[in-house]
Amino acid sequence: MLTGLILTLALWRAAALPAADGPPLVSLTRLGGATVAGAEIVDFDPVSGLLFVTGADGVSVLRLHADGALGPVRTVDVGAACDLPEQMRGEVTHVMVDPAGRGFAAATVIPADRAGLQGRLVFFSTTNGEILRVVCVGTSPDCFKFSADGAYLITANEGEPVRLGGGVVTDPPGSVSVIRLDRFESAEQIRSLSQRDVRTIFFGGPVIADGLEPAHAAGTALRIHPHNRNNGTADLEPESIAVLGSTAYLTLQENNAVAAFDLRELAWSALGGLGTIDQVIDASDADGGIRIEQTVTGLPMPDQLLAFAAGGRTYLVTANEGDTRGEAGTHASPLADEQRLTQLAKAGRLTDRWAGSPLLADDRLGRLHVATDVGTDGSGRIDRPTMFGTRSVSVWDATTLARVGDTGSALERWMARLAPECFNANAEAGTFDRRSADRGPEPEGLATGMVDGRRLVFVSLERPGALAVIDLTDPTRPEVVGLTVTALLGDTAPEGLIFVPADKNPTGRPLVIGGFEVSGTVGVYAIGRGGPVVSPARE
Repeated sequence: MLTGLILTLALWRAAALPAADGPPLVSLTRLGGATVAGAEIVDFDPVSGLLFVTGADGVSVLRLHADGALGPVRTVDVGAACDLPEQMRGEVTHVMVDPAGRGFAAATVIPADRAGLQGRLVFFSTTNGEILRVVCVGTSPDCFKFSADGAYLITANEGEPVRLGGGVVTDPPGSVSVIRLDRFESAEQIRSLSQRDVRTIFFGGPVIADGLEPAHAAGTALRIHPHNRNNGTADLEPESIAVLGSTAYLTLQENNAVAAFDLRELAWSALGGLGTIDQVIDASDADGGIRIEQTVTGLPMPDQLLAFAAGGRTYLVTANEGDTRGEAGTHASPLADEQRLTQLAKAGRLTDRWAGSPLLADDRLGRLHVATDVGTDGSGRIDRPTMFGTRSVSVWDATTLARVGDTGSALERWMARLAPECFNANAEAGTFDRRSADRGPEPEGLATGMVDGRRLVFVSLERPGALAVIDLTDPTRPEVVGLTVTALLGDTAPEGLIFVPADKNPTGRPLVIGGFEVSGTVGVYAIGRGGPVVSPARE
């Protein structure tokens, strides 16, 4: 397979390059890695030179060496520190090192009883892994971030619906938990942190009410599940966070929305839907190959996001993965919300203009999974089938939530040109094209940094196992400038990514480091200019 890929690269490389007057190509070369079962989220401490990785056993601590190799140091069992029965310790969802360099890190833990028990936030020493403090936060903390100066920490408590015995569904409210940390000067002082320092804020107030106003929400495609039509705040599920200054921006993935939270005022300052994007995609896994030719409306429904300032404006960047709550008709939960287009046609859920349409063929749109509650007419039937996610990365004005840029079909097209054998695959061999009817490459993780005076954004494509590089020097013209198929190097299903500047790590080179969940690996990739767009071997 590798030999075939290299030959394919030689044939397709000229067609895949940006225009001659575009930004330069960027290559990623794998320097080293390590095995961490269930690796997902990573963070690096430039003070100690240690890398922290969430995994099945807690937080793995690795040392980054000058040649890019990783060596084991210790594992911090943050789950055991949560004072929960062993069967309730659940999963570690996020880790981050204090950006103020005070010698501590934190990790979030979701207990196995996701709806009945509060999430935990565990602080521990970066020096020796000693647990410093454990506090409770909201339900199902999926992510957290520090402000750049370390003064604040905010968790996104997703509050996902959970199916109990007998088909009963409980849907705890989403929230954020905020801790002010500017009075703590060292890791040792974190021991004095108390539960009283934690403020958990649920969705409410005039800003949220206005955002959920039916006419307003419909106009911006802010999505509230019909199950919660009479209680929209119960449906809001914060997923990921970006902090810029004293404002935290949160994706609400299932709701196709972004919210802003004022850390100083402890109040919501914005809530807005992200609308829809018409995208040209490969919509079928039964079309005999790569056919990026069907125009489909999509809900961005981003997973991770970034925030940065440029030219006097603040921008958000979103990885438009898309997400569902299961397949209607076969899923046990009454919140299931997706179905293939042909199934909806057979059930009489489409408007009359779809009767006998050739687009319903399996090799066109028939097998595409779409939302069962979006794109309907006045009768409740679907007139504009809408897919989950847009298979793209978007740039938004953070103040107005106007979309100012989008990569369009570029991620699918680059995979088709440079690694066709891995096109819309499913993180394992022999699954070529399998995800075409179901969210395609699934852009999920994001990291950004300045390299040679240009702003680059690195994107994890979860399903095929690849890292894409986008030049965002002009935020209104995002341009893909590189692609590395990490699956060919043994790193499959990339999740969280970080950018580490050359002067902050021992290799002396700018790095992208990622956690790869399915392969259970951590990969260290050096950023370079030119060279191979796909890096099938070490330098």
